[in-house]
Amino acid sequence: MTVNSSAEVTPPAATTSKKKKKKASAWRWVYRIAITLVTVASLAVTLVPLMIQRSGHQLVLITSGSMTPLYPVGGTIVIDPTVNRDGLREGQIITFKSMSGTTITHRIVKRVQNDTLEGVWFQTKGDANNAPDPDLASAAGVMGLSLGVLPWWQDLAVQGQTPKGRLLVFGSLFLLVALGEGRELVRAVRRRGDDDAPSGATA
Repeated sequence: MTVNSSAEVTPPAATTSKKKKKKASAWRWVYRIAITLVTVASLAVTLVPLMIQRSGHQLVLITSGSMTPLYPVGGTIVIDPTVNRDGLREGQIITFKSMSGTTITHRIVKRVQNDTLEGVWFQTKGDANNAPDPDLASAAGVMGLSLGVLPWWQDLAVQGQTPKGRLLVFGSLFLLVALGEGRELVRAVRRRGDDDAPSGATA
């Protein structure tokens, strides 16, 4: 007895084609996700600082640990420059110019106003410091009232305005766009080569 059996065999060319399609599909998804994330980052870097600026608020970078843990080193705080400086009171946190010209953000611990001094002055102290600041801060030298630390995502957007931040964000966007365009160009050249290749016939 002779039994004839037949089984479908996938040609090697078809298997290779399926692998290429899967690889191309994975590449497209990864590329779309990457380009979306970088585009969102670019918009945030552009719009968030602009919105803060339009609100009339100013940003100050914390460079010392005198107000930790409330204001960590490297954090960015928002200050309101329109505050009534003569009306500031104990417990509020202000950013001011010291007599040496240094920008300081400390808490008011005492309001000083007497016949000896001209105008309103404040005794200030960093939360993490053991003693008050050696010099009084004048109301005229107050830059603004602190409104708190920026949320992490806004802080990242603000950091993106630095030269290194701009290079990272917009450089990545340019690189991704160039990579996508380059890949499409290579695919177009390959398709044109396949179309121009002579086709053989077997009799």
